Amino acid sequence: PDAIETLIQRGQAQLEYGQTELALADFEKSLLLSPIHPQAYIGRAKILLSQGRSSYVALWLTKAIHRFEEPDELAQILLVRGKALEQLGRGSAAISDFSAAIELTRDNPKILLPARLARGLTNIDAHRFDKATKDFLRLSKSLPDCDHISQMLHWLSKVADEKSLADAKRPRFLRPPIKPKTPLRPNVVRQGFMLTDANAIMLQSKPPYDSWILRTEDNKEYGPVPFNIL
Repeated sequence: PDAIETLIQRGQAQLEYGQTELALADFEKSLLLSPIHPQAYIGRAKILLSQGRSSYVALWLTKAIHRFEEPDELAQILLVRGKALEQLGRGSAAISDFSAAIELTRDNPKILLPARLARGLTNIDAHRFDKATKDFLRLSKSLPDCDHISQMLHWLSKVADEKSLADAKRPRFLRPPIKPKTPLRPNVVRQGFMLTDANAIMLQSKPPYDSWILRTEDNKEYGPVPFNIL
């Protein structure tokens, strides 16, 4: 265990200094030794997302999510998977993951605040300005001195009043909007497979997830796949 923690901590330090290849090697080695450490998953996922491998990250984390039952650990995985889904243009699925992370970790600001920020930004992309405003109002209570949050709330109020993005200048620090995309069906044989709900075991109440893992007879896995398109 000590060796695994050392690998993860070294990987995090290397990632912070931009040594992504060395960090990736440490995260992957730690996962080979023990595939139950969320920080190793998160570190590897961040690097792969920076390389544009959003689809792979979404699939990989969906396949691994059943390993985590502790609320904060599951919330961290959902937060990163949500960012991968967001990059894929699957805003609704991303919001579901961000919302689940918020519900699971209401007492941990290190997870709660990034999840609220991510959900607010994704709602902006979807032009759900009223919901985005609620998230940024809550963020402003936790971070009253943050100028960017204050500017976001001012911009959102103008959008709400004028009902037009053209009349409200988008803040410079706000990222370009991510266009929604229609998820594609996996290229799989339609015979001889079973569906495994990888998420239902995580929450006893009605789960906010909408995805399944599809496993074929040759033991290959595909996903996340919305169950209503199968």
